[in-house]
Amino acid sequence: MQSWFDEHVKRHCPGMQGYLKRIEASFVQAAEDHIEILALSFGLDEIDNLGGMDSFSRIMDDFHRRYAP
Repeated sequence: MQSWFDEHVKRHCPGMQGYLKRIEASFVQAAEDHIEILALSFGLDEIDNLGGMDSFSRIMDDFHRRYAP
C-alpha cells in the first residue's frame, strides 16, 4: 500500500507543502461528502516538521474553521 501511495499520490504533492495540500484536500472532500467526524492519522514527524504541537494545532484548527465550521 505504501508503494502505491508513494507512486500515485505522494509524488504529485511532495514535501511538507504537499502534505499540507493533502490534508486540506481531506477536509474539502469530507465537507463535500457531508462527513460529520473526520479522523485523520498524524505522526510525530509531521508535527515536528510543522514546528511542534502548537504550530500543528493552529494549522489543523485553521483547516477546521475554513472547511468544517
